[in-house]
Amino acid sequence: MPNQFPGDFLQDVKDIQDTAQAAQAAATRREPLTSASQGWWLPNRAAPATPANGVHIYASGGEFWVKTAAGVTRGIIPPQAATLSGPASFVVSSAPTNYNQGWGGDVRAALLDLHTVLSTLITQLKAAGIVAP
Repeated sequence: MPNQFPGDFLQDVKDIQDTAQAAQAAATRREPLTSASQGWWLPNRAAPATPANGVHIYASGGEFWVKTAAGVTRGIIPPQAATLSGPASFVVSSAPTNYNQGWGGDVRAALLDLHTVLSTLITQLKAAGIVAP
């Protein structure tokens, strides 16, 4: 069987080593996109181009974002609405056997308190982007 690699074997190894070292020296180095030695760290970056398929996950302004193949950009962490306190009390005694204006006023006041809390809740959910305006 003839020698497929005629010549100096040691010189061939040296040439391969030189080529590998030259390639390593020419290669550009860049910061890694993530690190995870103490939890994941994702540096802020500009919004990426729309991916051809799937999604692109990235950080911007200290928030976690995703860009879909449909071009939709949305935050991954759900927004938080402001703290909301409910009505102080919602105690209405049983209905009287006959019409009682005081009892009717108590029911009306309780319903107004409930309406106020519900309106505030809806406003805060809209402001936080949790429900559509």
